[in-house]
Formats: sequence, C-alpha cells, structure tokens
Amino acid sequence: RRQRLLETLRSIWALHMTSWMLLADARTDTYLKHFGGDTTASAGLQARGMVFMLVSNLALAPFFAKLSEKYGRRALLLLSPLYSLLLRTIELLSPRARTLFLTNALAAPVNMGPMGVSICVAD
Repeated sequence: RRQRLLETLRSIWALHMTSWMLLADARTDTYLKHFGGDTTASAGLQARGMVFMLVSNLALAPFFAKLSEKYGRRALLLLSPLYSLLLRTIELLSPRARTLFLTNALAAPVNMGPMGVSICVAD
C-alpha cells in the first residue's frame, strides 16, 4: 500500500513539473512577442513575477501549514490543482503578457501542492 501511494505521489510531482515546463515555454513566447523580441525586458518581467510569487510563498507558508494541520493534507493537495486550474483558465481566456505576469505572481498556492506531496513522501 505504501509503495503504491509513493508511486502516486511521484506521478503527481512529475505531472506538476511537466505542466510547469510547458507553461514556462508558452509564457516566454508571449513575453517575447509583447516586448518585440527584447529578451532583457522579457526576462525582467518574468523575474518580477517569480520574485513576487516566491516572497508570497514565504508569507503564506505558515498559513498553509495551519490549514494542513486543521483540515489535513488532503485539503492542501486539493487546493493546489484547483487554484492552478483557475489560473490556467484565466490565462486561456486572456493570453497576454499582463495576464501571465499576474497569474505567475499570484501562483503561491499552486506551489503548496508539491510541498504537500514532498511532506507525504517524507512521512
């Protein structure tokens, strides 16, 4: 039973990373089109979105830890893909550089899913 659970968690992790890489390529193309091929401006906008997301990860981590303690890890594992689906739907409806920047900057809850998976694997 434990081995099957570990395989499932590893599969979740692999799907998350694969989808992230596919989105990173699409995001880069959109930014480059927005800035007319200016790689410096494109990288700068991507970096600002990532920095905001990472800082908000640090700020939100205690909240998500409390959420996990109160409602269990399952809530945390479900929140991540549902929030990701919401962000990807917004990107699909409005595939512009500003939208991609905003969804990237607000993506901290999406990262809590892989964190939950890592905790489950460690247990």
